[in-house]
Amino acid sequence: MEEVTKILPFNEAAKLQTEAGNYDCRITDLAVVGGGNARISVAGTGENLKTLFDNVKIPLDNENQETTTV
Repeated sequence: MEEVTKILPFNEAAKLQTEAGNYDCRITDLAVVGGGNARISVAGTGENLKTLFDNVKIPLDNENQETTTV
């Protein structure tokens, strides 16, 4: 299992939060960081995470990301 942490605008974090369960992923952390942004951590298999992020149109490869294996 992998975990991806990103800082995103509220509306994009909300998309991930609503759709995560549909892709067998789970939200492991969600926090307001200010300036209209949230820090969100999503855990799942690499393939499921990629599918989730692709379908909500949020790139997995940017500077606001941490990935860990859990």
